[in-house]
Amino acid sequence: MRVVYHPTVQQDVSAILRHYDAISPRLGDEFWSELMRCVEQAAQRPERCHPADRGLRRVNLPRFPYHFLFR
Repeated sequence: MRVVYHPTVQQDVSAILRHYDAISPRLGDEFWSELMRCVEQAAQRPERCHPADRGLRRVNLPRFPYHFLFR
């Protein structure tokens, strides 16, 4: 499956990374790794993700208080 990001994703993720990097650069790296792992898993097996409104699916990051929606 091809992954295409909404235009605002870069701004949102950059803000989150700045927040975690201010706490600890390692924490920012861990957030990034978890996010990319979840995106990859969702792309490989979208049917395993939670159904959401309007045909979207939702993925909750296990360690961080964030989620993303995709179709």
